[in-house]
Amino acid sequence: YHGCEQMRYYSVLGKDAYQSLSELRPQMQGRINYLPLISNSATQSVTQSNNSAILDALRANGNYNILIEMLTIANLSSMFDNNENLTLFAPTDAAFESLPQAALDQLKQNPQTQLRQILLFHILQGRFTADMLQNGMKIQTLQGNAVKFDIRNGYFKVQDSNITPVQIQPAIGAIHSIDKVMLPPAS
Repeated sequence: YHGCEQMRYYSVLGKDAYQSLSELRPQMQGRINYLPLISNSATQSVTQSNNSAILDALRANGNYNILIEMLTIANLSSMFDNNENLTLFAPTDAAFESLPQAALDQLKQNPQTQLRQILLFHILQGRFTADMLQNGMKIQTLQGNAVKFDIRNGYFKVQDSNITPVQIQPAIGAIHSIDKVMLPPAS
């Protein structure tokens, strides 16, 4: 701020307070209800060896094996190749395992119809980081229907699924871990 600007008195940049606040964040990460899943400053470079950053990040985490299998069965895994403009709401293995086994079997038997529609309902065109999401916001999925966000007291929900505070940061795109498989509205 200019020397005559009154707001300059509130600035902490270059002062001891700034250093103290910077050091506080790593200590507090385990104590808050919600951690941003993806920061806007996440690396967005695309390399030849990282042509499917979203799927690679899911594989590295180890809690999304059923989702990866389902994306492969439905022929959707290639859509993540070098695509930095996708956001995936990723149900954990536990989320898939909470479904009846008969339902999972039926989805695997109909990969180009039901399974594909359900998975596309978990994908947004565009990179949406946690700090971009707002309470009541609706965003259209690749399936065609919109998902709605409910954000209160530091807890984030998409549809009826909780967005869990798991940090998954792909080099490109965005991933938000969710605790339930979302079903698109009946057409």
